[in-house]
Amino acid sequence: MKTAIASRRWGIVLLLATMTVMGLVVMPAGASARQPETAAGVHAAAKYSQVISSATSARHGVADLAINEPAGGSGYRQVWGYTGSVWRPLSQGTQDLINYPTSLPGTIRICHGAQYTIVRTGPGYGYSVLTRVTRDTNVRSDRLLLTLPGKTWGIDGLGWYRIRIGGRIGWVVSYRVVDSGGCSSWKAYWKYSKHR
Repeated sequence: MKTAIASRRWGIVLLLATMTVMGLVVMPAGASARQPETAAGVHAAAKYSQVISSATSARHGVADLAINEPAGGSGYRQVWGYTGSVWRPLSQGTQDLINYPTSLPGTIRICHGAQYTIVRTGPGYGYSVLTRVTRDTNVRSDRLLLTLPGKTWGIDGLGWYRIRIGGRIGWVVSYRVVDSGGCSSWKAYWKYSKHR
């Protein structure tokens, strides 16, 4: 039984290898290559871009980019995040307003929204609740982890900022924070944009 399963697995591997050589299987661009967590890495991934935020921020998983359209358009700005292996867009682009904090390590502001914002023990909805923030609060953050890239124009991705709150380490979702300024820009941004 084990020999038959092993033979089938090898048969599938050989079939995929043959199809790849023949050009019948196309790997997505960058699927096997790891991109460095640096300003040069995000610049290469974004192509038609200029990194605005510092190299320090890029080493902490986030970068503010000016995107120059190859066809000669007016261009726009995006925030890109690091997944742990590759750079992908977090925001899908805007002419002027950037909602996400891009200077890390640094101070970010959690916007409590209508009731509260949840801080979790890890970067995802499956992690337990560490605390609930019931008023707009400034905290220190040292990392962004992108867990879901932006998909189409006007629909942003999903990332998690690692923060220190109440002497503990927690993670807050990207669509509930802004830089250390007020939360009025946060409300204005999400009036026109969507997150996934």
